Amino acid sequence: MAITKASYSLINGAPFNVLDFGAVGDGVADDTAAIQAAIDAVPTGGGAVYLPQGLYLVDPAVGINVVAGLTVFGDGRYNTQLVAKPVGGNIFQRQVNPSGPNAYIDSVTVRELGVIFRHPTVANPSNYYQVAFQFRHVTRSLIEDVYIGNYPTGVSSSLPQPTNQGNSRQGYGVSFGTFGGSNPAYCGGEVNTCRRVFCAGVRYGFTLDNPEFIAPGDGSASYACVIDNSEVSAAEVGISQYGQYGAGSTFSNNVIQAIDQMPGSSDTAYSLLIEGYENYVFGGYNESPFTDYELFLGLQSRANRINTWLSNDGPYQDNGTGNVIEKIDGVTNKWSLSINNRNLVNGIAKAWVTFYWDGAAIVVLAAYNVNGVVRVGAGDYRIDFGLGTFDDANYTAALAGNVDSSGTPGTITNFTNKSTANYRILTNKIGTGLTDFLQVTATFWGNP
Repeated sequence: MAITKASYSLINGAPFNVLDFGAVGDGVADDTAAIQAAIDAVPTGGGAVYLPQGLYLVDPAVGINVVAGLTVFGDGRYNTQLVAKPVGGNIFQRQVNPSGPNAYIDSVTVRELGVIFRHPTVANPSNYYQVAFQFRHVTRSLIEDVYIGNYPTGVSSSLPQPTNQGNSRQGYGVSFGTFGGSNPAYCGGEVNTCRRVFCAGVRYGFTLDNPEFIAPGDGSASYACVIDNSEVSAAEVGISQYGQYGAGSTFSNNVIQAIDQMPGSSDTAYSLLIEGYENYVFGGYNESPFTDYELFLGLQSRANRINTWLSNDGPYQDNGTGNVIEKIDGVTNKWSLSINNRNLVNGIAKAWVTFYWDGAAIVVLAAYNVNGVVRVGAGDYRIDFGLGTFDDANYTAALAGNVDSSGTPGTITNFTNKSTANYRILTNKIGTGLTDFLQVTATFWGNP
């Protein structure tokens, strides 16, 4: 692909064009050093680096190191793309000394470009892995309008495609995280944002505090991150937040699809996994027929609020404390609101009726989710529920009534086994037998 070199060096404050530093952008020449040279030219305090339309070959074993205040941008996620050499490592990263100390790197923006992985043809957990954005220890970054994955598209579309969806599940899209707060190497790593980022064919889509990147015994708490209006398709884990001290992150309006194990993996497949506290999930869409868990809240999770659409392709599990899950059942369209695995909707009356027999017909004074009351005989009534009021017969009934105006004692009992369609009762006057009461009220609690 022919690229016209455009120099902005004479314009004060103009972005640094990687072509001016020797980048070729033909997908053949190694452009790692040239891109890094453009970034290194950014003055202290920040500046921008521009990658014109093209395919830039990058060596993940070397990586591209970001600096504070840096903006890297291209001509669109399908027009400007970085393609990885077939080795393990990171495309974008920061340099860090694990022993410390480290400077803080913040306010990094990468937008309007794509990252194309080059993993082995056959997926296996023992393969090397590539990471598009290893933004551990980067603070207040923004990754926006970016494409990531093993499926070449746009300017990379001539590259070989994965042989199947399973073999595309390799590598990591975006990783955020920190050192533990008491670690002398700590240098931030919180308040990061991904917006309109599309991951297609990765092992992990968006992962916070991933234990694979953390030294044993060291914590990670990447709090107040945002994953918004983004998508993960064909992955083993969609969106994950592993640190028990990670808090206050928001995952909003995201699409998660086709989550399943990569070939050869025995790991659990999660569409959405949360181990921290006070995180918020809302909106979005999840459709993954083969995932192990659509939603998994770990043992350390607490006070998370989940309000999203779960398709029931896979189960969800809450092992934490004080988590709130509000969802619509994708099959029955029933609403549920759970705290500590207790469905609060079960404590709401689902149907009720107050009625009496006037000698000629049943008179209904008040009703909800009751289609009608049928008098089978004296003191014998069938209460018919509205369609879909109960999914099963695991509901309870509270029955009350007045025999007559004088307060004569009586009993109300269930006549036959209850069903989802109706409930039959008998009103009995003590010493007399079945008798039509002056008034009867039946209230039903049950499954949502």
